[in-house]
Amino acid sequence: MQQCVVPCYSAAWCVYKPVTQKPAAATYCTSGKPNPGEPFYSSGLLGAHVMATMLQQRQERMQWYKNELLAMATDLGHRLLPAFNTTSGLPYPRVNLRYGVLNPLSRTGTESNTCTACAGTMILEFAALSRLSGEPVFEGHARRALDVLWEKRQRGSDLVGTVINIHNGDWVRRAVTCALPLAPPQHYTAIMKYISQPPLLLSVHMHNPTVSVRGWMDSLLAFFPGLQVLRGDLKPAIETHEMLYQVTKQHKFLPEAFTTEFRVHWGQHPLRPEFAESTYFLYKATGDPYYLQVGRSIVDSLNQHARVPCGFAAVQDVRTGRHEDRMDSFFLAEMFKYLYLLFSEKEQLLFDIDDYIFSTEAHLLPVTLSTMHPACQGNASAVHPTAEEDLFTHSCPSTQTLFPNNPAFAKTIRDRYKYLLGAGGVYHTTPVSSLRVLRWFLFQKYAYPADELMPLSCRGRVRGLEPNRGDIDDVLGTFSLTLIDSMDTLVLLNRLDEFEEAVKKVIVDVRLDHDVVVSVFETNIRVLG
Repeated sequence: MQQCVVPCYSAAWCVYKPVTQKPAAATYCTSGKPNPGEPFYSSGLLGAHVMATMLQQRQERMQWYKNELLAMATDLGHRLLPAFNTTSGLPYPRVNLRYGVLNPLSRTGTESNTCTACAGTMILEFAALSRLSGEPVFEGHARRALDVLWEKRQRGSDLVGTVINIHNGDWVRRAVTCALPLAPPQHYTAIMKYISQPPLLLSVHMHNPTVSVRGWMDSLLAFFPGLQVLRGDLKPAIETHEMLYQVTKQHKFLPEAFTTEFRVHWGQHPLRPEFAESTYFLYKATGDPYYLQVGRSIVDSLNQHARVPCGFAAVQDVRTGRHEDRMDSFFLAEMFKYLYLLFSEKEQLLFDIDDYIFSTEAHLLPVTLSTMHPACQGNASAVHPTAEEDLFTHSCPSTQTLFPNNPAFAKTIRDRYKYLLGAGGVYHTTPVSSLRVLRWFLFQKYAYPADELMPLSCRGRVRGLEPNRGDIDDVLGTFSLTLIDSMDTLVLLNRLDEFEEAVKKVIVDVRLDHDVVVSVFETNIRVLG
């Protein structure tokens, strides 16, 4: 099955590689307006820098490398810092890489709201940038933003909303999802208490967490079983993952949103990798070959329903199979990486994967960063005091304890949810299903109207390009960002010659002084006009 992944990645790489030779690719866009809460650009540079220095230290390759990618990431970090110039310390949702925020030419600075994930998810990437560059300013700003979010939590439930005002810290949307478990363990505990109702993950109101606010779930929650594995909560991770797998078997992919009856709510599928990510972590924790079969089904679905002559196309509607003219860079950065690791034996990798952690977009950062120098101190007032706990409360339990040489133990958990979807896509009529039906009725009765939540969930959506707009090289603005996103996987595939070529290409072509206007949606970059 590993051989299924390599050709998939090779096909995508062969398409992107020649496009990056075009003049349009040599633009890292100082007039672009990226979201500082999506620091995948700097993360990709940092991940490639880490890979280059690792090879250099082994005296195998890259002896010519002089930290150019780290310098570029630092430069980019400084260009993102103006976003944090707010009263609260929460960043603006957009920053112009050339003019900052409040300059009239920046076309930014009028925004007042940002999503919680955008404000808080940058801590890992910015902390890594600080520790690799020796400049604590990046980690300091990211830590302050995270502290503000925690200070603004609902004290009774330890939950936070999804949209917040960046100037006064008031919550704009008070619905709570599992999209951003903050650093304090109390927040994770609150999510497990109110949102994680295996096998479902429900959205609740931060002030009244016993009431669900909508009758559907979105595909981004598929990352949560992987997080639960890292936390040591394997049982609910197995349960939720099995529910997601049943949905994928019915619809071929995870729809962008699906109801609690597992019917399609929004039919798009932009090739999101979160389900593959959780599958990898569950296999790594349990050793259960069942998850290899799940991975095989992912590969088969991609080849059968998403593969096109020039790569892999997002699915506009899982019910019809119609494609969109887009392939987001996270597909290269994450999907193939997790699938390759899933089917790889430890001795087949160039390095010990356990010495690294995955960033938001699966770029590899060494765990030794935590000891490079003292961490930036957060706001002491933001720390929620708790009683002294057992030393091992927040340690991942040994898989030998949970699964004593018996991966079949995971099967006993899965089997309870293996047949969630009966004819018509609803639970079978069992005592458990009756309870679920009652829950559906209750939170559908008290749910917010769908149209109130849709703008948030659809933020950053890119319209499909018309098929008659000309040659793909002219239409698809494939920037060096995509090249950067693919570099970790090149090392994993032992394609070191192409990795060196990619590093040189980025160093030569990516210029931070070009006046090219681009628009950033998630991690997908396209040329305007």
